[in-house]
Amino acid sequence: MNKTIIEKIEYYSKEADFAIVLYTPCDKGRGVLETKVHARNRARQNVVFEHGYLMAKIGRKNVFALVKGEIEKPSDIDGVVYTPLDSAGGWKLELMRELKACSYEVKSI
Repeated sequence: MNKTIIEKIEYYSKEADFAIVLYTPCDKGRGVLETKVHARNRARQNVVFEHGYLMAKIGRKNVFALVKGEIEKPSDIDGVVYTPLDSAGGWKLELMRELKACSYEVKSI
């Protein structure tokens, strides 16, 4: 039987102590009263939910938010640090720092 994404997260997060959440501009949105405002790029709502779920499950400092492109950041988890997925690869160094801060041994990228 196939598992839903949240069922997979529940299952695999039992042993995980670090997670990477990838925000991509896969959706568009705006406020219901913002009829004259262009819809803004944003991650799909399930990604925001799964990010919050993982923060609650394994701790906020153990979840790395990686952002591809320009997106609207979700305000319900304001204060989260989002790392841009830059073409130069700077995100890799930031991820390596976060992994080391969580006691992972990282040799090189």
